[in-house]
Amino acid sequence: VLAQSGDAKLQAEAQLSLGEIHFKRREFKPALAFYEQVISQTQAQSRGLAAYRKAWCKFHLGEVASAIQDIETVLQSPDLLSRSAAGRAQ
Repeated sequence: VLAQSGDAKLQAEAQLSLGEIHFKRREFKPALAFYEQVISQTQAQSRGLAAYRKAWCKFHLGEVASAIQDIETVLQSPDLLSRSAAGRAQ
C-alpha cells in the first residue's frame, strides 16, 4: 500500500497500522517513525492516535520530558483530540 498508493489517507492508515504492530511488539523506535509520518499528513484521520502513541513511544525510550510535551500538545489541540468518522467528528 505504501509503495503503490497515491492516496494520502490510505497511506496514513497503513503507516498507523505498521506503527501499531511495532508498538505492540515493544519496538518503540520503529513505531515512533511510523507515527511521525502519520502526524505529518494533514489529511490523516488518525493523527490524534498517532500523536498519543508517539508520546508513549518517547516515554518508553526514556525521553520523558519530550513525551510530556507531546501529551500536552495533544490535549491542547482540538484537531488531535477528535477523529473523523463517517463525516462527523468524535
